[in-house]
Amino acid sequence: MQTLARAEVDLLRHIKSLGVVYRTALSGQNAAPVRRALVSFLQANLETALREYPEIAPLPAEELDDRAVSMIAAYAASGTVGAIEAWLAAGDLGDVGQASRIVAAGAPTWWARATGRMA
Repeated sequence: MQTLARAEVDLLRHIKSLGVVYRTALSGQNAAPVRRALVSFLQANLETALREYPEIAPLPAEELDDRAVSMIAAYAASGTVGAIEAWLAAGDLGDVGQASRIVAAGAPTWWARATGRMA
């Protein structure tokens, strides 16, 4: 699932390239709509991944209905955006690879397996 791992790094590169914009947008009065947009974008992509690759899901196929897919993806997306907010707040966006490893370390086990970061 190299594609999934690459997408995560690509997202962080995008955030880094617009670091000042995202840092400003995710603080103060602007935070809620920008945060919702990021979570929504990630959730939609995670839902697609869970549907296209059901073997990565943390539930058996017979339990993977639309509600389960939505809840699993929402949980993972919200955590990822929380990690991005902490990364932006720390101020040093220099090492995207390190940030990706840190996000992966906090990711749900099923996502770590899906991205090849855990056997």
